Order: sequence, then C-alpha cells, then structure tokens
Amino acid sequence: MSAITVGQILIGPLLNEPVRAATVGSNVLDSWMVGLVGSQSEKLRKVTPSTADLKSLTIQNTTKSYNRDGQLVDRYYLFVDAPTQPI
Repeated sequence: MSAITVGQILIGPLLNEPVRAATVGSNVLDSWMVGLVGSQSEKLRKVTPSTADLKSLTIQNTTKSYNRDGQLVDRYYLFVDAPTQPI
C-alpha cells in the first residue's frame, strides 16, 4: 500500500462520496491522520484510518504534470508572465 498524498481522490465503501485528501500525516504505527473534503458536499472531515482500512479504498492519483506538454507552459507565459515583461 502506497502512502496517501495531498490531492488524491479516495473512493470506497467506508466513504459516502468520493473525497479529496486535503491534509495527510502519520498518526501512530498503523494509522493515518487525513483531512478529507467531499467532492459533492465540500464538507471537511478529519479521519484516522488504519492501514487495513486503506486497503479497502481506491486511491486515484490526480497530480498534474507539465511533462511533454509545452502548450501548458506556453499558455502560462502568454497569459500570466508576458503582460508583466517590459516591451
């Protein structure tokens, strides 16, 4: 089981809706301290699942990457950085 990271989506029978991990920390040897935000309700919850609880969840990685997509960098430059540069 890999560690939960901030931004991942957790889905499973222990949860009433898909939730996003807002904060993550290890609590004790076999449990985590996780701040979760509901994807529909937007309610913030603090839970302490055990490693066994995490095995019943589906964890979706939602991290963004700029690898191999120069368009994202070009768009950033054109809309954010370019207007601040002297002519």
